[in-house]
Amino acid sequence: MNGAGNCGRMSNGKVVAAMNDIQLYRVKQWVERARAGDEAAFSALVREFHSNVWRFILKSVHNPQDAEELTQETFISAWRSLQTFRGESKFSTWLLGIALNIARNHCNRAASRKEVELPEDNVLESLLPQAEDPSELARSKQMLLELDRAIFRLPEELREVVILVRLEDLALEEAANVLKIPLGTVKSRLSRARERLAEDMFTHMS
Repeated sequence: MNGAGNCGRMSNGKVVAAMNDIQLYRVKQWVERARAGDEAAFSALVREFHSNVWRFILKSVHNPQDAEELTQETFISAWRSLQTFRGESKFSTWLLGIALNIARNHCNRAASRKEVELPEDNVLESLLPQAEDPSELARSKQMLLELDRAIFRLPEELREVVILVRLEDLALEEAANVLKIPLGTVKSRLSRARERLAEDMFTHMS
């Protein structure tokens, strides 16, 4: 009886896949309408991806206000260059490529990056497990702070790979697309970054 009753039910995996398909279709429709000049459709894209782009940029610039300004700049640039988007990658991947270049330019313009300005506490705490006792939560937060500093100290080419693959959870192929480098280069940079981070964390937490 139970088996028969479950026949018409979708598993959680299938539900998630269906929701992802719906989102992809919705984004595709918005992109097509925006490419035809529909500003309302582009506004829908901004609402859909604003928080993702802001968090991505924040990981590079470490200043919430700067991240917001650069996020706005990202969407302005995306609107102006929307005709160049051919659908060869996901729109979100294409958008992160624009955000990456804008964040790079911002960092290169900065007079000094010696002082590491960390994100606000609520940004960091959103990444922490919720069901920990106070002492474990404090230790986890300290470790996250040190990891954040260690990522910031990486050379730019290594830091970008870590942010895209480890923090943004992009597939290696997607990261290669965003960075416009070969897949093998992404893999080698990720390996080097992991070694550097392990050394850095050991030094600063010993």
